[in-house]
Amino acid sequence: MTRRSQGPVVLVEIGGDWLKIAQVSVGRDGAALASLHVEKIEAVDSALSARIAAVFRGFPVFPRSVVACLPRQTVNIRMLELPSLDPREIVDMVDLQSAKQTPYSQEEIVYDYRVIGEGRKGYSRIMLAIAQRSILRQRFFVLEEAGIQVERMCVSTEGLLNWYARAVTGPVEPLTALLDVDSSYSDFLGLANGAIAFTKSILIGANQLLDEFDKWKDKFAREVQQALEVFQAESAGASPVRLIITGAGAGVRGLSETLRQHVSIPVDVRDSIEDVVENRAAAGGDMPPRSVSLTPLIGMGIAPDELRLNLVPDSVRIRRNLVGKARRLAVLGTLLMAALLSLSLFATTTLYLRKACLAGLRAELERNQPAAERIERAKELLAMVDRRGDWRFGVLNLMASIHDLTADVALDAFEFSADKAQVLIEGSAATMKEVSALKQRLEQTPEFKDVLDGRATVKDEKTERYRFQVVCTLEKR
Repeated sequence: MTRRSQGPVVLVEIGGDWLKIAQVSVGRDGAALASLHVEKIEAVDSALSARIAAVFRGFPVFPRSVVACLPRQTVNIRMLELPSLDPREIVDMVDLQSAKQTPYSQEEIVYDYRVIGEGRKGYSRIMLAIAQRSILRQRFFVLEEAGIQVERMCVSTEGLLNWYARAVTGPVEPLTALLDVDSSYSDFLGLANGAIAFTKSILIGANQLLDEFDKWKDKFAREVQQALEVFQAESAGASPVRLIITGAGAGVRGLSETLRQHVSIPVDVRDSIEDVVENRAAAGGDMPPRSVSLTPLIGMGIAPDELRLNLVPDSVRIRRNLVGKARRLAVLGTLLMAALLSLSLFATTTLYLRKACLAGLRAELERNQPAAERIERAKELLAMVDRRGDWRFGVLNLMASIHDLTADVALDAFEFSADKAQVLIEGSAATMKEVSALKQRLEQTPEFKDVLDGRATVKDEKTERYRFQVVCTLEKR
């Protein structure tokens, strides 16, 4: 399975004597080596950081994160078989085994592992990778000083496995030996059905084989033969189908013939550079030096999602988490401040607009107040004229209505108040009954309501008649 139509992956390997930077992309036409930079280095220091930054500035897009690769010779790899299939139990077992597999203390190392399959019934086969914390810290510092964040710190062995899985086509072989020759060391990899079963670092590389082949060829062949024998012994005596030479070994003349004389299996040579569609313009048009292997970087670039080992120190992870939290808090604080400023601005603007609107309304009220008062007076005058113009409430009509109701009483006075809408009647009657009857008749008329005594009714001793005073309120229209 190959990644398709995804962005390029930038890979960096800082070895003991070479700096390798490769940009690999995968498309429909296969893997492409879009950019390549390989240079000899003397030390892993700040000067190297400046060189890396200068190389990245030459890229079309400056990469902010990279996948870093540790050379196999800087990492201790142990193949373990643990009595559990539970991932949580495996974590605890690996934690205990990591301290036993190296002479360094737990504080001096960083480790990670990948499950490579099942062994005996109930057992898991584990590849444990252990690196010194000082080596990791040194490389992280160089890359971070160059302005680069390390997305993942891998081991070249995993890249070699990825390359084999995609470059070597055909049926999966039961046992295969893979030999990647780099400048100062070689990585021997034993594969069982395409999975890692054995690995060994051989401290002889292309530097020795290219410069003094006759001196080193036999020793190198014996080292490879011993690795094959150990691999065969751990595989229940089964012999590998073949030995594949790649990396700088493809360019060492006479190497394959020498190995064929020492091992009893077929020897094939594969040039990993030929497995990528090379973009020479982006790579500067130069091939990498003959003594350098790009196979692990190519394998990592082809399938970065299948890398399992990640030797990032806890201190780096904690610092990244803290930096990430600080950035998130800073963003949150900025958003809160922006929200508060926006809210304050909205409230201030709203208050200002309301005050301006209120001032405008007050000014408009002051301008319209005289006209409003004139209108109110005119309305009152019109109402008065309207009331006085109603024939029902005219003086003569009221007097006529009252006269019809006072046939059995004598009226002495009649007063009409248009402002108060009242009529005052004074008179006398022979009996109190006649006074009460007059009040009832007045209340039953449509012109009057609330017929009340103006003063108490009293009997005149001289005339022996009852004098009364009645106040009638006019019915509103």
